[in-house]
Amino acid sequence: MKINFDGYIYGRKICEIINYLKIYKNKRIIIKNYKKTLFSGKKKNKKLIIYHTGYPGGLKKKKFFNEFVKNKKNFLKSIKGMLPKNSFSKRILKRIIII
Repeated sequence: MKINFDGYIYGRKICEIINYLKIYKNKRIIIKNYKKTLFSGKKKNKKLIIYHTGYPGGLKKKKFFNEFVKNKKNFLKSIKGMLPKNSFSKRILKRIIII
């Protein structure tokens, strides 16, 4: 199944994908245009990723959307956060292909 993310709200579309994969256990999903997805509210501009490097004064801040668009791994990581925390999540992530 091919899914185009262009113009859809991110969280709602991911929930649809996960529910589809729970029902059809052997199907694969191909995701297109994940960089053109929409976010509800002001998350695109205001949400930050804050982390610490471990060194004094090492607090770093990055905008969520910039990191989200840079790498497919960040997209998969956010999908993984919405999945149940068990072996089922590993099987679902193997069936998602991002183009």
